[in-house]
Amino acid sequence: MKPPSPKRISFSWDEGVYLDAWTVVHLLTGVAFAAGFLIFSKSLLLGLAIITLLTVVYEIGEYIFGILEHIHNSAVDVIVALAGYAIYVQIFFAHSPDVHWKSLAFVSAINLFLAYLGHRAYRRRMKKQ
Repeated sequence: MKPPSPKRISFSWDEGVYLDAWTVVHLLTGVAFAAGFLIFSKSLLLGLAIITLLTVVYEIGEYIFGILEHIHNSAVDVIVALAGYAIYVQIFFAHSPDVHWKSLAFVSAINLFLAYLGHRAYRRRMKKQ
């Protein structure tokens, strides 16, 4: 029996064609990367190039390890991570490294917790299949 097609937008950890709960994790990853990057460098283009590379490699890695997503979902994941980076840079670029350290710690803690919840939901879903 073929599994049901994913919804365009999922408000849970189930895959959405475009958006799902993992979208928040990707957004916060972009924010955390921007905060961490601005601690050490003010080169916005270098930061943008690195996060683009990392998110694309991550999405390819998901595919290689058998986490198959709709292609639109993977593209949105990359775009949302870049948006998180851009939003943080736009708002906090001129702030001190102290602000970036606090942002990095706060956002990373939330992001790790959400990723844990998502991973747990994924494992449960895989056990049922």
